[in-house]
Amino acid sequence: MGYEDQVIAMTNRSIRTIKAELEFLTDASVITPQQLSHLLSQIPAQTPLHAPISVGAVPAVQTTSSPIPSLPPVQNLSMNEKQHSNGYYTPPPPSAVAPPPAYPSSLAPAPLAHATALYAYNPTDAGDLALQPNDTIKVSEYMNAEWWKGQNTRTGAEGIFPRSYVKVVEEKQARQNQTSG
Repeated sequence: MGYEDQVIAMTNRSIRTIKAELEFLTDASVITPQQLSHLLSQIPAQTPLHAPISVGAVPAVQTTSSPIPSLPPVQNLSMNEKQHSNGYYTPPPPSAVAPPPAYPSSLAPAPLAHATALYAYNPTDAGDLALQPNDTIKVSEYMNAEWWKGQNTRTGAEGIFPRSYVKVVEEKQARQNQTSG
């Protein structure tokens, strides 16, 4: 196996490992299926070798009599770049990236808690969630002890807000088990 084939094989192995790790993170609910889809769309396809890497690892490719083009050093590759026939790398056009698949709402994670706003909160930064007294918030993440992330059911907007501005109405059992143990 020549140097170029070794580079291709190692690159393909890394791509498979990254995909497997991302799928594990999705199964462990660390990232959402939408995030998985977005990340996978950013990973380049595996490059076929002269012989198959493993069963099912690389889709069947129609080969011609032209040899496989040589690859540049791996350190010059970027996850969102493609090699063109002139040897230069350019990002793919926005239309070339497929949008993530639509998932049914049943796959959306359940809120960790429901809360009611006690005070008005006017956002000070991008990503903050505006609140008015009595707004209902579906809490999706406990950022830290002072800041939570959620969706205002009145406006449909999502963002972070100060924990001290809301009163918890319903907290899911999983969170209670985490804090009591």
